[in-house]
Amino acid sequence: MKKIVIQIILLQTLVCSKAQSYSDTVFSDSIRTVQLHRTDWELSYPVITLNSTDRLELNFDELTSEMKQYYYTIEHCSSDWHPSDITFTEYAEGYMENPIYSFKYSITTTFPYIHYAVIFPNDQLNIRYSGNYVIKVYEDHDPEKIILIKRFYVVDHKATFDITTSRPVQGSMFSAGNQIDFKINHQVENVVDPRREFRVIISQNFSFHNAVYDILPIYMEGNLLDYTLQKGTIFLAGSEFRNFDITNIRYVSAFVQKVELRVPFYHFILMPSVLRTFSKYTYDQDINGRYKIAIGRGGDPNTDADYVFVHFSFPFEAPDPDGDIYIFGQLSDWRCRKDFKMNYNFETKSYEAVLLLKQGYYNYEYVYKRRKDGWIDHTFAEGNHWETENDYYIFFYYRPFAGRYEQLVGLGMANSLRKGDQ
Repeated sequence: MKKIVIQIILLQTLVCSKAQSYSDTVFSDSIRTVQLHRTDWELSYPVITLNSTDRLELNFDELTSEMKQYYYTIEHCSSDWHPSDITFTEYAEGYMENPIYSFKYSITTTFPYIHYAVIFPNDQLNIRYSGNYVIKVYEDHDPEKIILIKRFYVVDHKATFDITTSRPVQGSMFSAGNQIDFKINHQVENVVDPRREFRVIISQNFSFHNAVYDILPIYMEGNLLDYTLQKGTIFLAGSEFRNFDITNIRYVSAFVQKVELRVPFYHFILMPSVLRTFSKYTYDQDINGRYKIAIGRGGDPNTDADYVFVHFSFPFEAPDPDGDIYIFGQLSDWRCRKDFKMNYNFETKSYEAVLLLKQGYYNYEYVYKRRKDGWIDHTFAEGNHWETENDYYIFFYYRPFAGRYEQLVGLGMANSLRKGDQ
């Protein structure tokens, strides 16, 4: 009876949330380092194939010594991350609410924390439909006490992609952009109007702040959709991501000025950053904005890696009156979060910030956010170079006439330095 009541509450909560659009969000300051990836590779994106053996692993820490009982559920969403008009029993089988049983206490760290993990789909929860999904974690059987939301994708591969990346022929973007040309050959049956039933979204490095939406094909024949030489598929290429390594508290790595023990916590002071807006292109092998938790000694990074304070400094002659500078990347959930906003220090003439991060290797960049309209420029401080290595992902959705949900029927990937076909 108790489980039935909980399922009713969950259904009511889902109905009440129909108007909202989901993003990767953490609702508690004590919850840190939320990661969702395939079980076979920790740097993978949260994408699995429908009806396969693929599994996702959700990991997060809570900065406390008190264990709590957390539960999770999943929800199907549209391509723009609104809840779909289908019920849990349609898109999933198993229990709507499931407990998180796996947890471990940190070992000999200056910040005590508890590491939680869950792998899914599993025996208690399986997924029946393709599409966009979110996993929600909440406390004490109470769906309204959500601590985090994380997005993921389930693909039913019914399309092949022929993708080419090149230097744009357009004059203003010739030295600054990447041109994405592609063709899609689908195997979806009974399509009436491809322009209305299919939707294409293109992402650079799996970030969506500068994604391209709703590109229409210039040519269609049978099951072939051709998107070649569209002006809307040119991306500013940016620069290779900045990085720092805080895996070892006894070793000063590149871009780290010094490590200080300010009892009882460790502080990593990074080298002052350089404005790269007009710099020449420099190749640096990065991980395209992601981060990896790791420690320099043996052990389990999940429980042995410590939390440390990382100090950022970005010299700038004067504060910009119309916008703000943010530290940006997977570490900020690809959003301009308020805790990643930099403050201007008039004494040092620098934008500065201090972040509490778990030991590991991090990529990041500085972005500019205009106050009046929220516009984000990820090249304001970084510059643009057509040579920059980027990954491009093409999401291919299908919603038939009178259909109640969107299917994700294809996901293609290409790297700007080499052709991709997925």
